[in-house]
Amino acid sequence: MKTPTKNPQRATRPLVSARAHTHAANGVVPHLPATNTFLFVATAAQLRKTRATAPALRALNAINASDVTEHYLSSPSDAVWLVANVSALKALVKHAPKPRGDQRVVVLDELAPLSQVVMGALFRRVVIAGRAIHLLPIVKLVEVFSSPERDDLFIGGGVDAESKVVLLYRGNVEPLVVPLSWFRNRHSQALMNIARFEIRDFGQTVALGEFEASADAILYEFDDEYRRRAKARLVNEDASLGGAIRRLRLQKDLKRSDFQGIHEKEIARIERNEVRKPHAQTLSIVAKTLGVDVGALGSF
Repeated sequence: MKTPTKNPQRATRPLVSARAHTHAANGVVPHLPATNTFLFVATAAQLRKTRATAPALRALNAINASDVTEHYLSSPSDAVWLVANVSALKALVKHAPKPRGDQRVVVLDELAPLSQVVMGALFRRVVIAGRAIHLLPIVKLVEVFSSPERDDLFIGGGVDAESKVVLLYRGNVEPLVVPLSWFRNRHSQALMNIARFEIRDFGQTVALGEFEASADAILYEFDDEYRRRAKARLVNEDASLGGAIRRLRLQKDLKRSDFQGIHEKEIARIERNEVRKPHAQTLSIVAKTLGVDVGALGSF
């Protein structure tokens, strides 16, 4: 695992992989996020293989058509299905009525073309493993779904060489299309092999042969909301005097123009640590405006 850095485009989180090993060693049950219900449809043998890491999932050894339909109709509208037992889906295709809400499905086996169309009518998002789409193994998929940061992890995808794009699926089953040129512009492009697409590190890394790119770097570049959150994290983790002043100013709901006698551009430079040693008078005004002692400014 790579060492995290302060550059959000390079950072790699020691998040799920380390947690997975901890679960396996200590028997800890991962806490599922409250915003989704996850239904794991599999055979009894498949369930036994993952039970050590995912007993919190609503596991369905559901092959009976009426059972599958009942779960589909009674599940919350934002339920996510992880289907390893394709026969269960065939039952759903035959017996389910109209689609419900925002339910999504990840299928770990190939489906006939017509069944794929029907799945698209019943679920808002459909991801089906096959020759073009590569997904994480069941145990790792379960770990990603169990992570509170699953939206920022990848569960699978593939390369469309003709369109020159890489299609990635996130832990919330949302797709993300990344130009292949973005990967080729990275430093180690000589190691790239688009025929060897793989998701590694429990969803944290996209690999094309020996070339790797972190999920953080990809999302920082192509997801505006993720980039805003990443920048906010950096501000919150900044231990410098400028970072402390910025945090305290935001807590007090003050603007940079609220510091009487100091130009707002000067406050911005201080917060960005572009001023090595702010004048004592400047710090005195800053502290007074923020309502703290000068000596305590750097402790926030």
